This record gives sequence, structure tokens and C-alpha cells, in this order.
Amino acid sequence: MTRATVRVPISKVHGQITRPLEDVLAVEEPLEIRVGSRSLSVTMRTPGHDFELTAGFLFAEDIISSAAQIRGMAHFRPNVVEVELSPDAVLRLPPSQRALVMTLACGVCGKDSLESLAANRCPVLPPSRLKIDAGVIHRLPYQLRQWRASFELVQKVSMAGVPVLAAVGALRAWRLRRPNAAG
Repeated sequence: MTRATVRVPISKVHGQITRPLEDVLAVEEPLEIRVGSRSLSVTMRTPGHDFELTAGFLFAEDIISSAAQIRGMAHFRPNVVEVELSPDAVLRLPPSQRALVMTLACGVCGKDSLESLAANRCPVLPPSRLKIDAGVIHRLPYQLRQWRASFELVQKVSMAGVPVLAAVGALRAWRLRRPNAAG
């Protein structure tokens, strides 16, 4: 079983001073849930308590009506839980795998198997390419406040019944073209 947390080196920025620290991050990995040999769904989770998560999912999705309908569970391989249901459990599957509750924005949840993720795997960048200049970090709060103010204005205009299409990139470009624009 993989660890649920990992320690990573970070840099704490306070004003113009940066000092090295260590932080603890939660690990997330996909979990494939199978009933018998049939793959049912994939979800992201912090490793650990996979059987409890699987039982809760089966109950929430109305696949089982009680824990007594689960005869057994086993890790088929890492990140895959296979469930054996009792004969009185009726497997009622939705017409589409993506009709399950586990459909979320990242695209992992609701997939029918771990193999279906392989074609869309993003390359892992080496850690040396993940450095951010401290000046960029210092400017982020200001930038976010500027974008928030712009989107609040768009929201007010939209609520007034005026159709609006807004995007940070387009809005920023518009602000750059305006003479005497603030920010």
C-alpha cells in the first residue's frame, strides 16, 4: 500500500525573504472499483480505507442496499478493489459509466477502468522545471484581486440582464488596450 502523505521541501516567502522548510502533502491516487471481474468506476482518493470507500460508493450508487450484500473485497492489484456480492444483490448499472456520482472536473472520476486513463496520461515534469520566481508569487495576490474585481463587475452587468462573455485573457487584453486603465 502506498503512503497517504509525503514530505516535500518548500520555500516559505515572507516579504523578500525566502527560507527552506518541509511540508506534508496528501497523496492522491486513482482507485478502480470492480464488481466481480467487471470494472465499475474509477475515483481519486487518498490511499487507505479503500474497502470502506468502496462499500460507501456501492451503497450511495444504489448498487447494494446493505453491507450484508458484500461477501468479500480484495485488492485485485494496487489501486484496484474487487468486490464479491452476495447472490441476493442485484447489480443495477447505469446505462453509462459516466452517469455515476464520481464524475468530476479532472476527468479521472467516473472512468470505467485504470486502463482507460493511460491514453490521456500527462507527462511528469522533472522537479527542476517547477521553479517559480519569488516576484511572481509576490504579485499573485494583487493580480487575483484585480481579476476578482473585474469578474465581480461582469457578474453585476450580467445580473442586470446584459449578456456577457468574459475570460481572464480577453479581459486583460481589453484592459491593456484602454488608455489610462487602472491595474
